[in-house]
Amino acid sequence: MALLFRGESRWKILSHPLFWLKVAEIVFPLFMFPYCITYNQQGGVYVHDQSKSCNITLKYPFKYDNSTAVCSQEDAPPMFSFDTAISVCAQFFVGVAISSVLVAAIMVVVSIVVHKNGAKARIVITVELFLDILVSFLLVISTSLWLYNLLNLKKKVNNELLYIANVVERSHCFGPNYEKCIPTEYEPDYSVLFVSLGFGYLTFVIWLVNTVAVYRDLLDVRHREPDASLIWTQELPETSNS
Repeated sequence: MALLFRGESRWKILSHPLFWLKVAEIVFPLFMFPYCITYNQQGGVYVHDQSKSCNITLKYPFKYDNSTAVCSQEDAPPMFSFDTAISVCAQFFVGVAISSVLVAAIMVVVSIVVHKNGAKARIVITVELFLDILVSFLLVISTSLWLYNLLNLKKKVNNELLYIANVVERSHCFGPNYEKCIPTEYEPDYSVLFVSLGFGYLTFVIWLVNTVAVYRDLLDVRHREPDASLIWTQELPETSNS
């Protein structure tokens, strides 16, 4: 946290906006990955007057297995699977979120340890700038990839639910009780996942703002560093004219 090298006391730093940016970098990702990891929702199709149903369970890491699609009685589960990219991007999103928390926390600790140490200030700020750029890039990439694949997952599940409903209707709904046999569809609730994506983009913006602030501090440190040749000239002994 480059503001620690500006000469303020540690207590004064608590009132500085950059300090709260760092706090936000640690706190906001805590709303990103828990919502994704704990997600567990079902979508399905069921018939009102019969004990027939098909359920599709969605949960992290969004891999298709034997418990993902389950149908009652003699009905076979739907023949479909999730794209591998969906699971990969979900885990990438979670991994980047956790890593961003760790990086932000470590940089706060390092900054406090080397507080006001001018010799290490430039090194620490340079490292922090590199990490800020890297984390910002990973955040926007992982969040965008997960958004794309989440929309793909939502579309795929909804299409399968519609397919199952049509199959059930054709195979079980006929005769005078046709209207009572029409299957009902219900979709998983994706709102929590979209909330986590919102926090992902918000976290990216915070890291981007902090990157700009750190870059400005790096320029400030370079400008404040005295010119070595000037110091050498000033230290030369005075010569008297004879």
